[in-house]
Amino acid sequence: MAFPCPEGAGPGKPVAPLHRRLASRQLVKAEALAELEKLKSGIWPPYRRALATERKGFSDIDVAAAGGWSDTRALKVAYQQADAKSKLSVVNAGT
Repeated sequence: MAFPCPEGAGPGKPVAPLHRRLASRQLVKAEALAELEKLKSGIWPPYRRALATERKGFSDIDVAAAGGWSDTRALKVAYQQADAKSKLSVVNAGT
């Protein structure tokens, strides 16, 4: 899934994906306008990590597809993280 480039792709190609550098600049600008602190670990990884972690209850295949991962291994190893709510659900399961 890609966001369309506002300038388009030119003749014969009406839609082109938004270039990563432009998207990154827009994200940094949006964070500044929202007066958010810069997140650790780069520009996009913190958001991808949040997406993966907050959607642990969904199918791994669907989360990987929605987040742009080509397989579920990277999603599970590098991006999904334990969180307090999930850990509590595990502890309280069956009670």
